[in-house]
Amino acid sequence: MRLVATALLTVASGVLIAVVLFYLSVPVIGGCCHPVGTAGGTSLVITPGDTDPWTGEIRRETWTYTDSNGKSVTTVREQSFDDHLVIPLPVGFVVGSALTLTVISIVTRRPRKTAPDFAVPAA
Repeated sequence: MRLVATALLTVASGVLIAVVLFYLSVPVIGGCCHPVGTAGGTSLVITPGDTDPWTGEIRRETWTYTDSNGKSVTTVREQSFDDHLVIPLPVGFVVGSALTLTVISIVTRRPRKTAPDFAVPAA
């Protein structure tokens, strides 16, 4: 029973730490402006940028529109995320599980104090 409880605690805390580390390291991706050169009345399709939780890859926001010459243009929004490190979920899970197992092993190997013997010797 103790082994099952240790395994469940390790997996649960590994998942929790993985999610927390991922969301703390994800950059804010998005924008507020339309690209310069879009003709009035043309459709603008914006594909929002995001981050792949399994690999940590940052996908940039793209705009697809028809310019004033009638050509379809796809533009990738430039943002400085090249040096940004995102912690993917599998890495966070391994780190969280290892940390939890380390804490559990330290706590369970501590010598337990025994209660003092207050028995009075027979006279």
